Amino acid sequence: MNTFNYHDVNWNVFSLVNTSEIAKALNVQEIHRHGINAFISDVLSVMTYSTIKGVIQFNVHEIPSGYSMTLDYQATKLRSETLLQYFRIIKAGQKPETGITPWKINLAENLESLVNKSKELKILRREPVDKAFPVSLYAQIDFDKLIITDEPIDKPDPHASVNSRPFIVPPELLDEIINENLWEAISLFGKDNERLIHLLEPLSGKVFYADFLIASAYYVCLRKPRTAYLHLQRALNLMYDDVQVEVAASVFDMMADIEIDVNNDFDAAELSFLCGLVAENTTSFLNLAYLYLQQANHQKKDYALYLARMGEQLLPDDPDPEHQVSGYHIVASVYLWHNLHFAAQLAHDKFLSDLNWCLKYPEFVSAYLMFAIANENADFIIRMLKDYEPVWEHFPLIIETYAYAIFNPQSPQFRMEMVPVINQINDIKRTYRF
Repeated sequence: MNTFNYHDVNWNVFSLVNTSEIAKALNVQEIHRHGINAFISDVLSVMTYSTIKGVIQFNVHEIPSGYSMTLDYQATKLRSETLLQYFRIIKAGQKPETGITPWKINLAENLESLVNKSKELKILRREPVDKAFPVSLYAQIDFDKLIITDEPIDKPDPHASVNSRPFIVPPELLDEIINENLWEAISLFGKDNERLIHLLEPLSGKVFYADFLIASAYYVCLRKPRTAYLHLQRALNLMYDDVQVEVAASVFDMMADIEIDVNNDFDAAELSFLCGLVAENTTSFLNLAYLYLQQANHQKKDYALYLARMGEQLLPDDPDPEHQVSGYHIVASVYLWHNLHFAAQLAHDKFLSDLNWCLKYPEFVSAYLMFAIANENADFIIRMLKDYEPVWEHFPLIIETYAYAIFNPQSPQFRMEMVPVINQINDIKRTYRF
């Protein structure tokens, strides 16, 4: 049985996972390689969010049923207690209360992933030595858990036609029945979606609003985006000139979301957003700009700026305050991409001054902050940190990483948990050519 041993500093371990060095040393089969990397990464991530800087020791060992991993490291009192508390809660089938503290959120997510995939998992904390608490972790995973597939959540018939289908009898004779069914279906939306679908299925491929409602039920309520996409395509083929602008916009928005999040087809999503623009969907300006930003599409960078500027002019008329604030996050990010710091400052004031929005969407605030740090304009960063101190109290890890690992890289206050943040910022620099 193959074994991999490591006894060295803790900051170097993730490169061994990312380059599959451990998997190669263990002669892991190709079908299991992605799974073993994910398993080891979860174990090491649990360590990362509870450790102190220093030497760690671990080994990965092949066993008859799969692989086992033993890890020993030093932790602080608070973080080792949090780790053990979260472990008990997750094993009991519950979710720990993490608040919005980044290290607690990441620790809980990685620990939950590890609990779910491990056949056996033990975490022990021993008596402290010089205020450091030794932690031992043992995890075991079976071979079948190492096989990661990307099976879709829902499987629509691949041979199903998206083309419109004619009525057997003249549709004008069925108008009353059709309208009754549509109104009943609308009343069922979000309450009895299965009945809604059963009611409208005979009209699928024949009536625009039937496929639109079925798609909405599958996408919004039943979380079946692939099945929804089939009906959106049918609805698109049945769309007529007097379909309400808001409805047409919803069709293109849903299609674009699925094309990005599920189909991973950015070209199709771009086309959907462009069709949304033609259909007078004003949100498509910022949606398309955000798509180019996410892709770091340097060929469309100037067009993204044009779209952001157009979208910004329309934001004051947005009737949804939360959607409006989110729009300014996109605008500010695109301005930063173009090094337009004053314009970005005016835009980010709209969301960074809204503490409730920042606490509701911490992932967007974290992304913007790291984007700003990667942009490397010290005056812009320092002013932003001073102007919105109440916000940054909730994002201490990124702030401390900037202060103690980037702005002052020789600081003794550097901690191991800052390494993933530094890696993300370096990735942003490379991707966006800052």
